[in-house]
Amino acid sequence: AELSRAIQDGTMIKEYIACVHGVPDEKGDWEEPVDDTVICDDNVAIWYAPIYTNYTYRFTDPENKFVADYMRGWAKVCKNFYMWDYANNYNCYMIGSNSFNVFQDNIKFAVECGVQFYFTQASHDSRQPVFEELREYLTANLMWDCNLDYAYYIDDFFNNFYKDSAVAMKKYFDSFRDYYSYLEQTQKLAGGIFTNLRKAEFWPRNLLDKWMGYINEAYESIEHLKTKDLALYNKLHDRINKESLSIRFLLIDLHGGTYNDAELLALKYAWKDDATKLKIGNLRESTSITELYKEWGIK
Repeated sequence: AELSRAIQDGTMIKEYIACVHGVPDEKGDWEEPVDDTVICDDNVAIWYAPIYTNYTYRFTDPENKFVADYMRGWAKVCKNFYMWDYANNYNCYMIGSNSFNVFQDNIKFAVECGVQFYFTQASHDSRQPVFEELREYLTANLMWDCNLDYAYYIDDFFNNFYKDSAVAMKKYFDSFRDYYSYLEQTQKLAGGIFTNLRKAEFWPRNLLDKWMGYINEAYESIEHLKTKDLALYNKLHDRINKESLSIRFLLIDLHGGTYNDAELLALKYAWKDDATKLKIGNLRESTSITELYKEWGIK
């Protein structure tokens, strides 16, 4: 257990790097190894998983200085350098984490450090209503070319995945990213993968109402497809509905007191019906969504 904790919090990594090739100078540059024989053999790989990183900030941000230091250090002593990072909030799958603002820069830095394999872990045990398809699309493309036009690929995704509802859904996504930046600046929001974001102070009712306005706008934009292309309408409706689940969850979970009892109960069951249809299986890692229904007092 002590060995595991030491590896996770970076203690052993830090001591190893310091022993092998000293510490960075004032500019953050690393010297050559003190003992150039203490180098990983060619058949050895280091797979670095900075689990306690603040993933709303870049690896090179002062907030994550230890991550950048370790990456530069391992690059000096190992030819086979792999990365395992995270793009999720494991405390609650219903609340998005904003790695979108930093993901490309993190991959670029990894390439600079000689990383040969890059794995990004999100939710492995459930679908999520937090733009998971967009994250997968961007990840797949950035793995081929980390210097691609990031904004273009985001627009490309929305135009092709949401089609007639692209404009409204992009408004929601842009507002989501902007609001996370606001939280970082005003509340120093921690972007750790276990950070508890399930707090009303982070998600005011007027913000959530604004986001639901974008969702309703998206629904309206596909209404004409009911008579023109019902199959496409149903597909787009499900995609919009899936993203609405995060906003509706926050309204029910954190602002339930703003509804009367009958309204709140109806909202809970409507949420459950949609989550079941859209295969939302877990509330958090290894915790079934049924636990949420127990908390909400519904069956």
